[in-house]
Amino acid sequence: MSGGFFGEFKRTVLKERLKRRDVAFEQALAQASFRLDGEAPAQEDAERCLAWFEDVFRFGLVERLVRDNGGFEEVVVHHAGRVLRDKEPVAAPLGWGDEDVFQALQRLCDDHGVDWNASRQFVSFNARIGGRPFRLTLLHPSLSPRGTAKAFIRSHAVRPRALADFADPEARRLLEGLVLRRRNLMVSGPTGSGKTSLVNALLALVPRDDHVVVIEDAGEIDVPGALASHLVDPDPGRLRLFCSHALRMSPDRIVVGEIRSHEVVPFILSSNTGHRGMASTIHANSAVDTLSRLSILFALFSPGTADFAAVQRLVHKSVDYVVHLEDKSVVEVIRVVGFENGKTIHDRVYTAPGGGRSRASGGVRSPGGGRSPGCPPEGTESPREREAGPSKTPGFSHGTGFSRGPEPRLADGPSRGTDPSGKDGFSQGGSLRPDGPCSDGSFSSRAGSDA
Repeated sequence: MSGGFFGEFKRTVLKERLKRRDVAFEQALAQASFRLDGEAPAQEDAERCLAWFEDVFRFGLVERLVRDNGGFEEVVVHHAGRVLRDKEPVAAPLGWGDEDVFQALQRLCDDHGVDWNASRQFVSFNARIGGRPFRLTLLHPSLSPRGTAKAFIRSHAVRPRALADFADPEARRLLEGLVLRRRNLMVSGPTGSGKTSLVNALLALVPRDDHVVVIEDAGEIDVPGALASHLVDPDPGRLRLFCSHALRMSPDRIVVGEIRSHEVVPFILSSNTGHRGMASTIHANSAVDTLSRLSILFALFSPGTADFAAVQRLVHKSVDYVVHLEDKSVVEVIRVVGFENGKTIHDRVYTAPGGGRSRASGGVRSPGGGRSPGCPPEGTESPREREAGPSKTPGFSHGTGFSRGPEPRLADGPSRGTDPSGKDGFSQGGSLRPDGPCSDGSFSSRAGSDA
């Protein structure tokens, strides 16, 4: 901290901040002058003190970081001399040093009742900056060898993204049908791929009379139109408890913001007890990798689970479809058919043109441009399904695995049947055949004639 009147003013303000939440500029200026034996500040010192006070204690520095929002999604402050906006360097410097940046962020935490210190070095919370909502993630200087704070400021969309922003017409019709038929969905993808935004777009399709219970660690999920109950808490243990409480709230649908730890257990168990229309997000490399990751997380956070194969069968029974995103675009949708002999069996019902950059779910692409012949057209139901309502299509045990029962008949194509082996097949005279192991150890199914 610099010396002279300006340095004494900063020390006075920081000391007063420990005593009270707010500090008056004139009072701090007078106290600094008193400590310097009544020395009055020069005009230049007084202006510098005011500029620092407005930036650090009146949020001017933080507001400058997010000003002139031309559609950016994230600002990253690595240190006072390195600020990125959507990964592009910001030319205009902050004008202050690392300690000043830390104090500005500390003041923001104090204003929002967030404890951020050497004991709680990592915090994440929502804040309004300049009248707009943002999600802040802060790293305390005690974590850095050079003693600098880091800030990751993510912008909440002013205009919620529509489904058309993520998917082409084919994928859009498919997803609309899955939501209306209350399928259990997992949305996967890397960080920043738009998973939560896609869930919001899908929830916009939910009927107004549906009661949706939303469980998350940050208030990022919105349910426009429908009835909604929000359970928000950053504590993973509380999220797990919320998942259990949600079952007693007469939910039509349950949405978990993100699966990352303890909440996976009640979420999967709830999906397997007749609750329909469940949805969540997860970080994964591909659609099929999502099922492996869910299984591993379930085993890790469910003490006493000895049979990992049983966990895998449970996960495959609980999830109907996986939607994979990259760069805010749907690149792949798979239907979970079953789990046999340690392998995932799935239909890749949609693949984006070009296939995206993710590790492919594997297998040979189904005929018809990536849509499996067994996948129903969007919104189409058979008379049997309409009579039965939106319950889960039953699966059955088969050796050490699981196969999901048939989906309704296509309006303009073949219907699924069951081959003599008991596996889910097609009524084109052929049976479901694995096309051989995929690159990730799964199998992709397709129709074909028996040799």
